[in-house]
Amino acid sequence: MTAGPTAIDWSAVWARLSAARLATRRIEEDRLDDLFRRRADHLARPPESAERPAGVVRALTAHIGRERYALPVTQAGEVAPLAGWVPVPGWPPALLGVFNRRGVPCPVIDLHHLLNAGAPSATTAHAVALRRPVSGYAVRIDEVGEILDLDRSAFIIPGGREPVSPLVAGVGPDGLILLDLDRLDAVPAFHTLLRDAPTPS
Repeated sequence: MTAGPTAIDWSAVWARLSAARLATRRIEEDRLDDLFRRRADHLARPPESAERPAGVVRALTAHIGRERYALPVTQAGEVAPLAGWVPVPGWPPALLGVFNRRGVPCPVIDLHHLLNAGAPSATTAHAVALRRPVSGYAVRIDEVGEILDLDRSAFIIPGGREPVSPLVAGVGPDGLILLDLDRLDAVPAFHTLLRDAPTPS
């Protein structure tokens, strides 16, 4: 006889989040949070008069494990330091847990796991808020890079090789890996997340 699923005590999760937040250096965290938010909003906003050629995608570059990736800004936006999170019992390994984002619990997807990208950084972690396929969630990265306009046609899947994840849209000539976060729908763990996670605000 197997035990049934363990009910999640969200009040306990909230209590642990509050304790973790108080344990950090709040002033420095808030300053960094504001800095990254303003930087991401500014860089992700294209000039009103600028029109990109067909096939060009604006993307945020980031280090995830041992590789460098590009996340389209139409799918991923605000960046914030990920100073702490709370694991949730019963959630799959691809879901890191929840962190406190402006007073709201925000589920964090572990891209290290989904991309088989190796061990995460021991010193830095950031959360990138999703715009698509669903808002109110975030993905974890190690280091924030820059905003680039990329020619999508330059990103290919090497012949005869399967991508390590359905999230990989292609690899550029310099090794930069373009992600398509709309493909989270193809990841079974993401459906578990949507089914079991609290409804984001």
